[in-house]
Amino acid sequence: MSSTRTAIFEGLLNELSRLGVDLGFAANADASGIAVDGLTDISEFKSSRFDPEHFADRYLHRPTATTAEDYIRLATTLNPTTGKLSNSANWTDVTTLYYRLLGVHPDVIHNALQMAQKRLPLRTHRPFAPGMEDYDMLLSGVAYWDGTSGSSAASNMALSKVSTPGDVLAGTQALFLNATGASGYSRGQKFRCQPGKSFYTALLARADIGNVTYKMRDVTNGAYFTGITNPTYDGEGIVLMERWDTAPAGCEEAQPEIALTGASDDVYASAIFGPYFAGATRFKLPSTVDEGWKLRLIRPARYGVSISDGVREAQSQEFEGDLLLSVHYSTEHLYQDANPNQVLLEPGVKLEQQPYWLALERPEFDISPLSSEAAVSYIPLNVSMPYFIHETLKALSTLPGGAGDPSIGRLLVEYEGLTAALTVNTPRQRRHVPRNTFVVRA
Repeated sequence: MSSTRTAIFEGLLNELSRLGVDLGFAANADASGIAVDGLTDISEFKSSRFDPEHFADRYLHRPTATTAEDYIRLATTLNPTTGKLSNSANWTDVTTLYYRLLGVHPDVIHNALQMAQKRLPLRTHRPFAPGMEDYDMLLSGVAYWDGTSGSSAASNMALSKVSTPGDVLAGTQALFLNATGASGYSRGQKFRCQPGKSFYTALLARADIGNVTYKMRDVTNGAYFTGITNPTYDGEGIVLMERWDTAPAGCEEAQPEIALTGASDDVYASAIFGPYFAGATRFKLPSTVDEGWKLRLIRPARYGVSISDGVREAQSQEFEGDLLLSVHYSTEHLYQDANPNQVLLEPGVKLEQQPYWLALERPEFDISPLSSEAAVSYIPLNVSMPYFIHETLKALSTLPGGAGDPSIGRLLVEYEGLTAALTVNTPRQRRHVPRNTFVVRA
């Protein structure tokens, strides 16, 4: 379950308060409670316990205000009788009620959240399509399927990317192909091949309406590959459609084609595996795999239930015989090269003609940095919150009121132990932290 930065921020404030570190709170001002010179929140500020200077120099943070200049103000004086807290400069937005009152600048916490994300490992499985753009369907648009890029092409087809869990079989999204006329098709990026050379590809898809066929096109000669029966499926299940092709005479370029028969047919394509050429030992890695440790395993998959010729039940998948770093393959990272990240199979190791998955591990910051209130973390909060707490405590330990504080020191030691086990092996960087004060409750 994903969590927005807003939810994480509020949860962090609550958890720190429980630990005795009071950084502030989040709340909504009273209806019509925002004036240009302050905000009124009777439930929080109307109290005889408070003097007029009780919240002076705290940060009034309005992250969802409609104007950027309202992002931050310093609190000045409080009227404990009316519950109005004045601020250092006038607001422009007087309608957005959500605010936070903080003892540190909010960017101290924002920086801590992102530092924690650099330590949090996010593991994923990704179809292995060496060197091919958007065969894994992870790009945001459909340019490599609609004719815009990569010598792709489409006819009688409306294309889009979808993220509904029931329609996505790998990764975070799938290509939705919705026919707008009979005999519609979409062709992916073309790839180089040699006449007489054998290679394997496979389409992972969820059929919905009508009939889907997986074809291979000879781009050089403007014809379709022959020699095998095109795998075709007219059910509504989740299937793997496989091809074992040999490039025909004169064929120097080929490309996969997903074809629909009827004018109202549709299908959800989650990935195309390959091409894996017979005898190949060097393959291009995705640009995100820019360090060797990020590739944990290369996982061959088998699909045990056959539906028809070249069509298998995708939910019968089994992983077997994982390829291991330094045993079966090594990675090469030549950052100045046009193709900087590659995997090299060890002598005697070959990719068989079957689907392969990449088991990847990357810092969550690389995938979904918490750079805005709407940004999300995909790691469950029960796993990530100790990291957020630890990095916030580290930031606080550099501020006046935190350096040398025994309570902060004790908590730092405790959360260092809690977070050590899962931390990914990424370089740490020093960063500047804004300075202010905060309150540690006894």
